[in-house]
Amino acid sequence: MQIRRPPTAHSALLPVSSLAALLLLACATSSDSDAAGDDQKSSDDKVEVDAGPPVYDAGSASDNAVSAGALCARLATIQCAGEHFCCADPGRDREACENEQRTGCVQEGFLDFISQDPITGFDAEAAEAFFTELSRLASECDSSVASFGFSVDGLGSLFNGTRAEGASCRPALAGSGSTSERGAAALVSCADSENFACLPTSIATWTCSARNGEGGPCFSDANCTDGLYCPNTGSNNFTGDVCKLRKAEGQACARPTECESFFCKDGECVAASTDAAYCLAQ
Repeated sequence: MQIRRPPTAHSALLPVSSLAALLLLACATSSDSDAAGDDQKSSDDKVEVDAGPPVYDAGSASDNAVSAGALCARLATIQCAGEHFCCADPGRDREACENEQRTGCVQEGFLDFISQDPITGFDAEAAEAFFTELSRLASECDSSVASFGFSVDGLGSLFNGTRAEGASCRPALAGSGSTSERGAAALVSCADSENFACLPTSIATWTCSARNGEGGPCFSDANCTDGLYCPNTGSNNFTGDVCKLRKAEGQACARPTECESFFCKDGECVAASTDAAYCLAQ
């Protein structure tokens, strides 16, 4: 799908940031890649002048039908199509964007591994619906993309889970993948993710438990009901923390999910905007 952006003065002022907030896939951009982006920018500018306004091009609708193990490539394509189309000054070319987003997704978000692990119950139809809506939002430079990613129709909808309420969701001690990858898959292995999530309370005890309200125990954000987040930042902190209300604009933050807007920039919760949603390298 290709959509051409109208060449208005207003659109030229709309840079955009953190589609990566979608799956806790925030990918750090190195100073080297920033410099490379700056070097490329002048030639890109010339191309834009010659070729007209930027075009949103994330491929065809059929590209949204992905199989397990291929999610990161599709996600990176949509993210970077959005960055190229919506962000006035992305600081890198599209190829660099896709390489960085895909690598972060695979190596930090473990999304491809999670989708291939049978315990997560990957749903290909839900994945197609998710990518279709994600691409639509990006094609419109819609800053609600992050809140969509964390909604019941967002990323969590891709995994039906296979473990019932009260069952153990402890990861296998051995098998394919790294310890971190198996742990990540275990955290999304519980069925009915709208109401239940895997709650580790010790190395040996991981249980599919009801999601908690404010003040309830949590290991990850998934353990908290809508509007809440889990302050636990240690992957081995099995004592966890308690669910807290998300923060308003201007409050200090370390992660996007701490904020009501789902955008944390320079240690502070900021309003949803095109800048916050699509200029991924900033």
